[in-house]
Amino acid sequence: MHPFPKGYPQVETITILRNKVEREDIVICRRLLKAYKLATKLNISKNPALPAGRKKDIWTDLATSYHREFIDVLQEGSPETLAKYLLSVHARGISQGLVQGEIEYQKLRSSQIFRRFTGVNIKDKLVALAEYLSVLPYENPEQGTYGANIYKDENKLILEIEKRLKIKITTPDFENALFKLKLRSGSLHVRDIYALYTAIRVLETAGKKVKVAEIGGGVGKAAYYSYKLGIRDYSIFDLSYINVLQGYFLLKSFPNSVSLYGEKPKAIKVLPDFMFAKMPKNRFDLTLNEDSFPEINPGLVRNYLKDIRRNTKKYLLSINQEGESSFAAIKQSIVGKIIEEAGGFKKEYRFPFWVRKGYIEELYIKRPKRLIGKR
Repeated sequence: MHPFPKGYPQVETITILRNKVEREDIVICRRLLKAYKLATKLNISKNPALPAGRKKDIWTDLATSYHREFIDVLQEGSPETLAKYLLSVHARGISQGLVQGEIEYQKLRSSQIFRRFTGVNIKDKLVALAEYLSVLPYENPEQGTYGANIYKDENKLILEIEKRLKIKITTPDFENALFKLKLRSGSLHVRDIYALYTAIRVLETAGKKVKVAEIGGGVGKAAYYSYKLGIRDYSIFDLSYINVLQGYFLLKSFPNSVSLYGEKPKAIKVLPDFMFAKMPKNRFDLTLNEDSFPEINPGLVRNYLKDIRRNTKKYLLSINQEGESSFAAIKQSIVGKIIEEAGGFKKEYRFPFWVRKGYIEELYIKRPKRLIGKR
């Protein structure tokens, strides 16, 4: 996002490594397994973690490759085994495509150059966030000083960002094996910055009283920051085995404010994907999808859009890439094209995602039924 006229800035990084399972981890894992078993109880597909009849896409491929080991742990059904596995989740295949993953973890361990690059990349995105929030001026290559922002003290930037947002933005230290930028007040992963920016945009679009649905929630970081910013009705819809990761992260962060499938709803609700179609009319004010619709079978995306038109009052916020690259011989789609073909939405704006190159932020407003099909 920024030039380095004086070479790479110096940054400190950290990888937290802990080996002890806490008592609370076992309690959380019992709840996670109960919700997972309930969500997969009636599933008759060959893969118990995927809905029956789901067509091939990147996530069906991941479920049979990098994610298979984790699914087997869930099928075993032992809270102790699951708790031990989650201690090193960011060094395992299950976090492939979500946060870090086994491949990147091994590369970080073996390459000092890659560690330095990754640390600077996190700071680069932190500086971009500071520019969005006007903590730093947005540099102009045509005039004035250019290439200075990247060398600003990251600890001072954190203080100014936190002052502006009135929350602490560094994340908890239980994220074992995750490579992060080390700061005086804690640590940050690059996806923390993406998620924080997204949460800010949700807040700026619809306010604190917004009722949010997120389709595909990663490990729950957008929900985490939305809650810290004051949003108190947030529902994540995802594959049942990914719900386990989201539930773990969010329950460790906010023990009394998170509910799982089958539990009494709380501020943050972690639910299996099939529940999205069962949500009542106008249940949500805004539906968010970040970094997942291109990876999902286009037919399933169209089904989601149909459900959004029914269960969401006003907004669809899409933050996705348009690379159309192939993964396991599966070509990714362009979200905007699918939405245009499906109809029922008016594009409010489209511009580059402020903190990540190659990603587009688009806000759509639901069209009244009488206007659907008209241009």
